[in-house]
Amino acid sequence: MPNRVDDEHRGGCHPGDLNAILNQTDVLCVYVAVGQKTSTVAEMISGLARTKDMSSVVVVLSGADEASTLQFLAPYTGATIAEYFMYQGNATMTCPKGTSTDPGCAQ
Repeated sequence: MPNRVDDEHRGGCHPGDLNAILNQTDVLCVYVAVGQKTSTVAEMISGLARTKDMSSVVVVLSGADEASTLQFLAPYTGATIAEYFMYQGNATMTCPKGTSTDPGCAQ
């Protein structure tokens, strides 16, 4: 049975993104949060940590209080991290989460 994160542990994140991360095995998951409150992302991470081994999860955060240039670079940073591990022979998945659009997860 797949793992699920209920509403109180999502931290305002899309449930599909977190459930996709939870159901991965042998895949490095890179979650990119752009323009979100740091407390919201921290809540999401603690909910994930209760149900999944976090050794295969990377979280890139550029919070709402960060400069716009840092928010601009966060998705590229997440993609670069995933690409590095991909070239090392690992399977990777990125889940970008921004304030304006939500393209969802990509493998």
